[in-house]
Amino acid sequence: MLLALGIFCYHISFPIHPDQSNLREELLAFYTRGHETSLSAELTLYDSVTLGSTQHLLLELNGQLGQAILTRGLTRGYKIESLGYGTANFRRYFTQEQGKHYLLLGGRNPDAVIASISFQVDGIP
Repeated sequence: MLLALGIFCYHISFPIHPDQSNLREELLAFYTRGHETSLSAELTLYDSVTLGSTQHLLLELNGQLGQAILTRGLTRGYKIESLGYGTANFRRYFTQEQGKHYLLLGGRNPDAVIASISFQVDGIP
């Protein structure tokens, strides 16, 4: 009985379906958590990158560029680890997965003024 309860609790801690059909709904619930009144929100989902069991998702929330970080559980469901957004046109995120370091960059170029982006890591372009 205790084992079944443990499995059930683990399963519900990853509320996003494996096919992510309820991702939008869960992101909006995560955004409004802790508020007594419901917040209105416009959410646009863009692209994502999966590294191991972590998915990094680029999105727009109320006109502000943001990212969500999802973790996949043993039952193949996902849970939201974090949600961030702001007024900048770019989101950058440094992460490490299985001993490798990654720089994730997402953004928008509304006025078409950016021709290229270059990076320099440890002094090497």
